[in-house]
Amino acid sequence: MHPKRTSRAFGTSLPTSVLTLLLASTWASCPYVTATNEQLDVPHILEPDVQQLLNANQPNETASKSHHPWTHKPDCFHTTSTKVAKTKYCVYNYNRVKGQPITIITTPNTATNIIESETLDEEPIEIFISRKQQDDWLEGEVKPAYEIVDMEGKDKGVVATRKIKKYETFMIDTVLVASDLDLDKAVIRAKRAEELALGVDRLPDPSVVRSLSARAGKKKAKKEENADKDAKADGEGKESDIEEAVGELEMRVMRTNAFGIQAQGVGMKGLFPEVSRINHACNPNAFVMFSPSGLSVGIKSYREIQPGEEITISYLLLGQKSTDRQAGLRKWGFKCSCDLCSSPPSVLAASDERRVRISSSENSLVDLWKVGQVQSAIRLAEEIVDLMKEEELESMLTDEYVILARLHLLLEEKNKAEEYAELAVEELKNLGFLGVDEREWDDWNLEKLLKTFGEAAAAMRKAEQ
Repeated sequence: MHPKRTSRAFGTSLPTSVLTLLLASTWASCPYVTATNEQLDVPHILEPDVQQLLNANQPNETASKSHHPWTHKPDCFHTTSTKVAKTKYCVYNYNRVKGQPITIITTPNTATNIIESETLDEEPIEIFISRKQQDDWLEGEVKPAYEIVDMEGKDKGVVATRKIKKYETFMIDTVLVASDLDLDKAVIRAKRAEELALGVDRLPDPSVVRSLSARAGKKKAKKEENADKDAKADGEGKESDIEEAVGELEMRVMRTNAFGIQAQGVGMKGLFPEVSRINHACNPNAFVMFSPSGLSVGIKSYREIQPGEEITISYLLLGQKSTDRQAGLRKWGFKCSCDLCSSPPSVLAASDERRVRISSSENSLVDLWKVGQVQSAIRLAEEIVDLMKEEELESMLTDEYVILARLHLLLEEKNKAEEYAELAVEELKNLGFLGVDEREWDDWNLEKLLKTFGEAAAAMRKAEQ
């Protein structure tokens, strides 16, 4: 498993680009520019063996009243940096009513907010899967879609065990370890590592976390292979490798596998053990979505995936040229060799040219509108759509469709604007942004779409100020 970091590609709100933000701010006079932002919904299927392992050895007794609802007495400590205000943090452990346990390292206030929100015990299948899909799964009509396997040069990976339909949500994972981002600048590394190790130790099966370190697996195999060679003359085992400091393995797992999440408005690193096994590709066949709580993630396919095909996601923002992608991945220790990056030089160069054109056209599009060249802006937006389709970046089309709807509305071409609005809504439905209740999809029309994107853009603009 290679490292990954959160980007807006994994975001929890409508996919509002910088371009949409700029247009929404300049089109303040348009009557279609305010509404509420929607959250992304993701369904639930956990591999049975993994679920059973995660729930193994959970204590039968309820938590002591002195630290209810936590399974253990919270272990608390304070910030060590003189550059930040003195703050109390604690290690909390909780056993969900349904699903796997969780370790949370955060402030007492945030922990209280998470508990009071009742999101720890939310049932993802009821939130993110349509009733018909739920019935099919409960009746055994849907076979498991994937399995985790050994992969040469990648440690582990995930492959499809059956045909996965385009835009099918086939995996969900719930966070196993969540650690407050502020800890990195507030507490010395040794203390963070110590508390993280304690939190992992308190899980029913700590190996679920520790096995995510490829180095740990290789080290164990090497020890077993060389056990006889390293034995002392008196027959006692000899430890030939220098042991890591307490918590360093767990710190490495979090650094290379955790996503950035938002839990009750607080930034955290979130470790999702199933999803952590999915490898990177620059032109992936699947993508990650977060639940509103930030404590669950789902995997949905971009296209049809064949049995035996590796399932991949992108660890980076989509649409970058090859040199930028390699630079972004290299700082975490690997060079990408996916199908796109391994293309012949001429193919890769053509792809880069299209991606640069897409990126550079955004500012040009805004400039054209500002000087009143709406027809030219429309032609450029249509060109961007064609380039995105050629680069298989369909997930980025929503913004362009919304922009085209706005532009045609400026020309009082409402029928054309409604056509692009329908295309945008269709993409949002496919990508899971409109939830699972099909009865609510009919409410999405041109007016609601433009209002929603306008509100999302305004929120982004305010957050960036």
